[in-house]
Parts: sequence; structure tokens; C-alpha cells
Amino acid sequence: MKFGVIGSNFIVQDFLNAAKLLEDFEFTAMYSRDINKAIEFGKENGAKFYYDDLDKMLSSGIDAVYIASPIGLHEEQSIKALNYGIHVICEKVATTTLNSINNIIETSKKNNKMFMEAIISTTTPTFREIKNSLCKLGSIRRVVFQFNQYSSRYDKLKIGIVENAFKPKLGNGALTDIGIYSIEPIVNLFGKPNKVIGNNHRLSTGAIGFGTGILDYDDFEAVVMYSKIFNNYPESQIIGEDGVLTFEKTSLPTKFNIEYRDGTLEKYEDKNKLPLMYYEIEEFINCIKQGKIESEINSLEITKNSIEVIEKLWNIY
Repeated sequence: MKFGVIGSNFIVQDFLNAAKLLEDFEFTAMYSRDINKAIEFGKENGAKFYYDDLDKMLSSGIDAVYIASPIGLHEEQSIKALNYGIHVICEKVATTTLNSINNIIETSKKNNKMFMEAIISTTTPTFREIKNSLCKLGSIRRVVFQFNQYSSRYDKLKIGIVENAFKPKLGNGALTDIGIYSIEPIVNLFGKPNKVIGNNHRLSTGAIGFGTGILDYDDFEAVVMYSKIFNNYPESQIIGEDGVLTFEKTSLPTKFNIEYRDGTLEKYEDKNKLPLMYYEIEEFINCIKQGKIESEINSLEITKNSIEVIEKLWNIY
């Protein structure tokens, strides 16, 4: 399957390293607004063609495109690719508003082409086992997912240099870059919340530096905490009346524990040793081969509901 790639940051490198393990993946075309960057990055990673004109790449005969540009460009580029008849896997967060994701979904269906948000965690074997283990916990009463990671670009911001990571006009900030890793798995596990409230700390650029959201469900609440200006290392938890499931990384889960009320401990660890991005790419390609236009794992409904949560939290000042 011939792929084009938009973007050349570290996540693209991780994507390509994982994708090359799949026999159905062929890195065919590389796009950048800077042709020299397209050539340099493309040659390093085995692309055959290089473009600084997006329309030319999309009309070059590729089957699918991986979009890893700034979030603010995702809607335009996804819709353009879908209208060219190209399947799209778009880096998280797919977009920041309900209206925007609805436009993408409508275009995907109109053209009968696959669209999938590329969020790593929910396609992994570990997440699948977490989902299968919820029944062991009894009635769920609280969920606490957190991902707080100090951004290397924050040091520059503190001396007045503003990089894309802290430009809200591009859709960036702690909520969309980090918070999605907690929000989307919760929506995947438990569905759309009844209500969303929260609080954000905004930086000098207006970007969200850190924040907290509370997602209300019928019988429990889910708390999400996210930051790009400090680290912390506690586990995330799903708390039930009969046991507590804990794991370390909402973005890259590889193992978890369940501690039952009677003190019994159950452990799970993924022994496959594959790069975790492998699973999302495999899911995307398999869906296309099966003639689907959406994934059952990272479904359009889950993406839409997660972005609705993002939009509600984004608009809290």
C-alpha cells in the first residue's frame, strides 16, 4: 500500500520505524512546505518521491496518507486527501471542534474512504486486556487518568521564544497534545460522558499549560489531568468496588496490575516487544483491506465524542 507522509517531526520518525515492520506498507511520497526538508527527510527514510505541492503528492497515485502536521491544519489536509480518494490516518488530536470533525467524517463517508485518528494506546494489546478486565473490578466508581510531561520547548517559552507547541492558533497546548491521551481512552472504555467540567492554566501565549477535567458518568466520575510544564509519575487508576486496576502510561500502556479488595494481586504485561505504533498502523491497513471506512477500535464515534470533550474543556477559561 503506497503511503504519503505530511510532517517530519519525531512522531513521524516513530511512525515510519513501526510501519516498516508491516509488509503492506510502502513509504512512497514525502511532503513538506520546504522541498529541501522533504528531500532530506524522505531520502533518509526511503521515500521515492518528494513534494512541496500537496495537490501534486495527493494526485501522484498514493493509496493513503499519514498526516502529522500541526493540529490546525488537520481538517483542511484530511478533507483534501479524502476528496482525492485517498485514505487518511491523522495524528491525534484529529481536530479541536465538533464542527470540524463532523466535516471530516462527512467527507470520509461521501468518498467512501477510510479516516482514522492515530492514537496509539487504544489499539495496543494492553489496552484490549484492560477493557476485557473491567468486569473484574465490580461497579466502577472513579477513574483517574493523568499524563503530565515537561515540554523541552517550555524552556524557550520562558525566555520569550514561542514555538509551535505553545501556539493555540495551531491547536496546540497541554489539552490537545497531552490530555487526549487520557480523554480518548476513557471515552473508548466508557462512552460519551453526561457532563464535562474542568479548569485550565493558560500561559502567556494563551496556550493551556496544564489543566484538569472531570467527566461525569451515571455511577462514577472520571478525572483527567494533563500538563506540558511539569512532570509527575503516579499511576493512572480505574477504581471499582471489588478491585483497582493501575497502569503507568496512558499514552503507551504495556502492563497493568489489578489489586483486589482481599489483597490478591493480578499482573499483566505485553511480551510482544513490538513498537506500540505498529498496532495502530496495522489496524488502519487491515480496515482498508477489508473495505471498511472506519475502525471498530478507534471508531469515528469515539473520535467525535472525544473531540467534543476536548472542545468543552478548551473553552473553559
